[in-house]
Amino acid sequence: MQTSAWRRSVSMLLVGMLAAATAWGAPLQVGDSVELPGVILIDGRHRPPGYYQGKPVIVQYWAVWCPYCARQNRHVQQLWEQAQARELEVLAISLDPDEAGVRHHMAERNYTFPVVMQDRELLDVFGKQGVVPQLYVINAQGRVAEVIPGEMFSADVLGLLKYAP
Repeated sequence: MQTSAWRRSVSMLLVGMLAAATAWGAPLQVGDSVELPGVILIDGRHRPPGYYQGKPVIVQYWAVWCPYCARQNRHVQQLWEQAQARELEVLAISLDPDEAGVRHHMAERNYTFPVVMQDRELLDVFGKQGVVPQLYVINAQGRVAEVIPGEMFSADVLGLLKYAP
């Protein structure tokens, strides 16, 4: 009797662990369809569901504590400045736990590119990230065109302007 209860408990535990491990799925891959949820940027602006639909979007995962992100964010700022005139969207998703710290970091460096904090909805879309920085290029048709893990150089980041209409 005890053995059967123990087996049931272990089975339920394993099922729960498997469900938790796969709840967010694997990170997006090239060719996957993406529908970005509505987001609230750290500056308070709101991007409703459907805002990014029909637009190419560069999505960067990053964190304040990441030295590679710190170097890449300078290039993302340059990309953002050029992208605005070319109808290319940029969205940076911070993995940091402290939004105030992210706002301070952005202000201290005069960064103006749009930033949102990681939340459940974004985690459901992009999956758990194992690398930062991690960059996704989503084309105007809503498909992942590129997944770029790790730090990029200036020419590579600015080269993403090729996705602008």
